[in-house]
Order: sequence, then C-alpha cells, then structure tokens
Amino acid sequence: SEKIAKLMLSAVLSDSLNFRSATTTKKDVEIAKELNKIAKIEDLDNFAKQMFNAKSDLEGFSIEEIIKSDYKEFNFN
Repeated sequence: SEKIAKLMLSAVLSDSLNFRSATTTKKDVEIAKELNKIAKIEDLDNFAKQMFNAKSDLEGFSIEEIIKSDYKEFNFN
C-alpha cells in the first residue's frame, strides 16, 4: 500500500541520512526508487527535510527522554 511504502521509504531515508551517509549503498537508492513508485512522493529531498525537522523537535521531552531516545545497550562478552 502507499502508506506502507511511505513508512518503508522513511526508514531508508532516515538510515541513509537522505543518501548522504557514507554507509549508503546503491541498493538503498534502488529500493528507495522502487518504494517511491508506490509512495508517490514528488519531492524526496523536501520529504526527508520535513522528516528530519520533525525528529529534531525536542519540545515537550525531558532530558532523560532525550538522552535515551537513541540509547543502545551493548554486551562486550
């Protein structure tokens, strides 16, 4: 569906920092193009910008919530 394609495309754009990350692969770009055929987003750069702006809005979050928002635990065994 269009909604699912938008969600999946958002994940690719987020993970690849709108294809600007050093870890972006050709497969990321190919998959994004295929997903966008279904998602029908006219301006991907603007969509990504809006997405990143929304993610950057920290209003209403506590300091603890901000710190833990991207917190990951690692086991060093």
